[in-house]
Amino acid sequence: MPSYTENALAAAINAVNTDTTLRRTVYDYGIPEATLQYRRTGRQSKIDAHISEQKLSLIQENRLVEWICIQDALGLRPTYIQIRTFASRILLADSSTADIGKHWLEKFLQYNPSVRTL
Repeated sequence: MPSYTENALAAAINAVNTDTTLRRTVYDYGIPEATLQYRRTGRQSKIDAHISEQKLSLIQENRLVEWICIQDALGLRPTYIQIRTFASRILLADSSTADIGKHWLEKFLQYNPSVRTL
């Protein structure tokens, strides 16, 4: 995972577009030069580029995160199996024939750090 945020990247692009040199911006923000150049030309982030390949939509993932947080607040922290089952049920309710993948939960936890710390 990169050590910079999307907000820092946007600020760096803004700095380069205004008056700061590319090298100075790379040094100040700690963003790789190639990344900064690619994103300035309109290339999407990896997350945005692969949204169409996700099993659950962003709204569905947000609902799943909410459910996990509610269960944790009630003292009923869900297990990994329960989370996978709930995600499968979300897909079934959406009339999807796809099933979540073998490593889906690992990626879900990676991109949802608030759930990972529970």
